[in-house]
Amino acid sequence: IFFFFNDTATTEIYTLSLHDALPIYIIPEIMNQLLNGNKELLLGNIDATRDFTFVSDTADAIIRSLNSKKVIGEIINVGSGNEISIRELALKIAKIAKRKIRIRYDEGRERPYDVNRLVCNNKKAKTLLDWNVKIGRASCRERV
Repeated sequence: IFFFFNDTATTEIYTLSLHDALPIYIIPEIMNQLLNGNKELLLGNIDATRDFTFVSDTADAIIRSLNSKKVIGEIINVGSGNEISIRELALKIAKIAKRKIRIRYDEGRERPYDVNRLVCNNKKAKTLLDWNVKIGRASCRERV
């Protein structure tokens, strides 16, 4: 069984989190607000942290699992092991887009069952699959 932490890709940007209460995907939400010309981003809990993993790294973990008997019956977390706050993420995306923004808290964007901190413990993936993140945040920015 795999638990994937917020997969991201540059061609079709999305996030995946199996426990999210509402279908609000933060990266496309920030980008949509920027593309709509918003100078003030309306976001929920900007102090929450998330762990994002590039989709090709997730695919690599899945492929490695297909060739390993060590993972049968195991629960494996696949994620970068690095966290970033929603505030920092929004500011980085705005910087890449060369936009100056303000961030305003919008209570309506809070998710009722959200967690403040979501970071992956990927030790099993590293040990059982000999897996490591290949595309970090800096490489993701270059791909965007």
